Amino acid sequence: MSKKNSYTTKGRTEILSILEENKDRGITVQEIRDLMEQEECLVNPTTVYRYLDKLCADGTVVKHIAAKGKKAMFQLAGTKQTCHTHLHIQCKQCGRVAHLECSFMKEIEDHFLKHHGYTLDCSDSIIHGL
Repeated sequence: MSKKNSYTTKGRTEILSILEENKDRGITVQEIRDLMEQEECLVNPTTVYRYLDKLCADGTVVKHIAAKGKKAMFQLAGTKQTCHTHLHIQCKQCGRVAHLECSFMKEIEDHFLKHHGYTLDCSDSIIHGL
C-alpha cells in the first residue's frame, strides 16, 4: 500500500489484519465488521467501505463483484498483484476465492481473440463452483 497521503488508525490496522488472516478467501464488509467487533474495534460501515475502496484503488485488495443478491467480497491481491491476468473461482458455499494462475490462461486468451474477437479482461472475473 502506498504511504503517500496515508495515515494509520486502529480501524485501518484491524481491517488489514483481518484481510491478511483471510487471504485465502473473499470476505464481506459485514464479516469484517463482525470480526472487528469481536476485537472491540467499532468502526462505522462507511469507514470500512471507504478504506476498502482505497485499498482496491491502490491494488492492495481485489473486489470480487457479487452475483445478484450476494454481497461483494474483498481479498488481498497478494504480492504479485496480477489479478487482471487470470480468472478466479469462488466457492458458493464458503466464499473462498482461488486465483486460476494456470498455464491454460494463454490458451483461453487466444481462443477468445481468435474465435470470438474479444481480448480477455480478467480484472473483475469470477467463476462460481463448489
